[in-house]
Amino acid sequence: MIPRGSPATGTITWKTGKAVGGKSGKFDVTFDEVVVDGNRFRLMGKHRQEGRGNTLGAVLGSVIISGRSAVMIPGQVVQALTAETISY
Repeated sequence: MIPRGSPATGTITWKTGKAVGGKSGKFDVTFDEVVVDGNRFRLMGKHRQEGRGNTLGAVLGSVIISGRSAVMIPGQVVQALTAETISY
């Protein structure tokens, strides 16, 4: 078991910025590793984070109103798998 709150790292592998017409920003995080009791374990998996769009701006066809940036918040739960079998 990997204890909750174990530090993990990832790499932003794709991103878009927020855009006009209500389009939200998005990015993909590819997981790299997690540290458990000083031991590093490789991870695999990907998570896509999307900002909230601005539907009103899109419906009105406004080029002034944009969507929101994508943000991951501290404590947000995402899924990743270990890239190798871990014996304990």
